[in-house]
Amino acid sequence: MAGGEGRRLRPLTRERPKIQLMLGAKTVFEHILTALLPMAPERVHLCLGCHAKAMLRYIHSRHWPVLVTCQVEPEPLGTAGALQLAKLQGYWNTQALVMNGDLLTELDYETILAQSTKDGPVVSLISAADYGGTDFGQVGWDEATGKILEFFEKDRTKAGAWVNAGIYLVSPQDLAGFPLRGTLSLEHDVFPELAKAGHLFGAEIRPEYWLDLGVPWRWLAGQAWIINKGRGLQDIPKIEEGVYIEDGVVLGKGCRLFPPVLLRKGSRVGDASVIGPNVVIDEGCLVGREAHLSELYPGKEARVGQRCRIRRSLVDQHSVIGDEVTLECISIAAGSRISSESNSWQLEGGGCE
Repeated sequence: MAGGEGRRLRPLTRERPKIQLMLGAKTVFEHILTALLPMAPERVHLCLGCHAKAMLRYIHSRHWPVLVTCQVEPEPLGTAGALQLAKLQGYWNTQALVMNGDLLTELDYETILAQSTKDGPVVSLISAADYGGTDFGQVGWDEATGKILEFFEKDRTKAGAWVNAGIYLVSPQDLAGFPLRGTLSLEHDVFPELAKAGHLFGAEIRPEYWLDLGVPWRWLAGQAWIINKGRGLQDIPKIEEGVYIEDGVVLGKGCRLFPPVLLRKGSRVGDASVIGPNVVIDEGCLVGREAHLSELYPGKEARVGQRCRIRRSLVDQHSVIGDEVTLECISIAAGSRISSESNSWQLEGGGCE
């Protein structure tokens, strides 16, 4: 499910969907596909909407190890509306694993597939004690019967409820009683009605790792996990544990690297700079001397001036940051220019805790 606008990850998602963004040296889609391949899927289907053209160009430019098909919503349809469109277009005619396109997880999907005999959809559930907070949807689940009884919105969490992990097992007939066209949500429209009728089930999963990448601070957390685990970095030289430097990188004298760090080809880092922890410097980036960068993703061909101090931020591609600029907890749009006179920026609200 990759049709959303990705508003909370702007400006990275102004021109491309979340599933196409780079995480380490691979796109989110590549990380998800790698996790799914051990199940030997017949097909991986993408429900696209916002920025679909960019994703289609990307999909059609590669050779994938499994059949990858796509559909494009003419207008926002919601998660269930996208499934109904897949049914109308002939892509969905049997039980399928349905998942959100912004999940980073290390999960045994067989746990969910083993529930295929249930008389209705199956929702993957994680203990709220492990993931907690009000930032995830929750459900009331009867562990004895396996039935889901109620859904709780992010701002209406309930003690003892379970986190909805965003991975479902759904058949076309599960949506038979709902409108075939128009906007329809699994989480808000379909699942609550099926729960009332006793036809919605839960499967407890215990993933070693699970993360919704939808907001900047979780995106940075996912970046750190990817590098620490070496996911998709097998072909990149590992200088030390958690430090990867591609061929063609120019690293100045006296630089210090604190893992996890990934420096991509064509990037240049000036003398005496301090990079890390949790920094991915993308292809063609230039970093001036004596810069201090941590918890940061600067996109392709971004420029960071001398003696800059930047922490917990996203700097999109082709941006230029002048000398001696201090940034903390901020997202910078592609092509932006921040002058040397602008020496203190602070993002108000969440994400800096």
